[in-house]
Amino acid sequence: MSAPTNNSNSGGQDQLGLGALLQSVGQQLRQEVEARVAGARASVQESVQAIKEDAFKPSPLITEEHKHQFANDGFVVVRDAVPEHLRRLALREINRSLGQPLPSDNPLSKVPKVLTRCPELTATPVIVDLLRKSEALGCAHALIGDGTSRAHFGQIALRFPGDLCVPQKAMGALGPVAGQLAAQWLGSRRAGPDAQYANPVAEAGYTTVPSWETRWHIDGWPGLFNQTGKVENFTMLVGILLSDAVDPLSGNLTVYPGSHLHIEKVLRDAGGPEAVFAPVTTPGGGGGSGDPQAESVRLLRERVAPMMGRPVQVSARAGDVVLAHYQLAHTIAPNVSPNIRYCVYFRLTHRRRPVKSFAPDAMNDVFLEYAGIRHLRPGGSADLPPLAAHAPFATAHQQHDQHRQQQRVVAETAAVLEAAVAADTAQQWDRAIKLYSEGVEKLLAAAAAERNHTHKTTMREKAAQYLNRAESIKLQLAPTT
Repeated sequence: MSAPTNNSNSGGQDQLGLGALLQSVGQQLRQEVEARVAGARASVQESVQAIKEDAFKPSPLITEEHKHQFANDGFVVVRDAVPEHLRRLALREINRSLGQPLPSDNPLSKVPKVLTRCPELTATPVIVDLLRKSEALGCAHALIGDGTSRAHFGQIALRFPGDLCVPQKAMGALGPVAGQLAAQWLGSRRAGPDAQYANPVAEAGYTTVPSWETRWHIDGWPGLFNQTGKVENFTMLVGILLSDAVDPLSGNLTVYPGSHLHIEKVLRDAGGPEAVFAPVTTPGGGGGSGDPQAESVRLLRERVAPMMGRPVQVSARAGDVVLAHYQLAHTIAPNVSPNIRYCVYFRLTHRRRPVKSFAPDAMNDVFLEYAGIRHLRPGGSADLPPLAAHAPFATAHQQHDQHRQQQRVVAETAAVLEAAVAADTAQQWDRAIKLYSEGVEKLLAAAAAERNHTHKTTMREKAAQYLNRAESIKLQLAPTT
């Protein structure tokens, strides 16, 4: 007779076998999934690395001639660096945005147009791809070297017909003459393709604002659009033309060739940017309430002015790229043409430091962040003199604060004088006229110590106005006989 079968043991063994099978299958699936994930991760990493290597590969468009020009002049124009399909995509979105302005309740609608047009587009792929998917970034890399970094947004800079212009009839008979002289003087020297003389002013109904070419600036210096209390220098300005700007006075970028070297010298002679912009970069420095910042820029401009030659209006076509050193003095030309000038600017900062940081060493040595052309410095890097030990700008800041204080004294005494006149009491008037005279004397003393001719003249004129005002009030209050 056979032994009874133990069904419970058999069921348990079946369950163990099924569990082992499931565990084995699970391990195989897990291993397969992990292998696929690892493969996908490796593929992504390879793609990212390939993109990086491709993005930061020096562009073959940059020649030795380009490098030498950039080293000496501080800028260069590279032809046909951005393909048409990228430009068309960007233009389509920009024009769509111009035709459909942002609603007034959108915070971006409050962005000043002088900073950028179409602010909602500045960080979108259609704009950023102009830099990343063209030869533009590779051109920058050829000059900067391995420190080249991407920009995550661009400035959409449009210049409309009539910008920086006044109607010719407002200037009378001088209008056409002034416009023609501006076109001849500035149009006779231009940089870029097809840079032949043209005079668009002759057919326009307006002419340029006087002395527009003297209103140069350096991005990131203290001023109307940088009130952060610090200098924000970057490495390179990259401008991508979306429309032609070949003729002069077409809203062209206008530069002062070699000014990056001139400004470097002035900064070094003054003890470096930290000494020049001490009220900006040192907490509590300068003792002023923002005035020393403007004074620093004024003094710099005054000292650089004798070194500056004629400005150059950059002549370029759609698809061209303009590379400019951060420290290159530049401005924008009026637009007397019938066309909008479309351009997108990108500001690249060397990888060694954060964006919008203050790097005085890169201002002391304008080739510090340009490994690709450092060896081309005019005169050689070894000729760089040491920074000046003295700090003339600090003395100038102190004098500026003293002058401002003296002007405040005069203003306060003027207020006392006006109050005395209103009260019509001889005692108050005698006291006021005494304080007032002392204030005028201080203003005249400040004018005598002022080196800047314009400031000296202004102070003396102010003092004369105050004295004339005092005399007229004195006659007014004098007892009649």
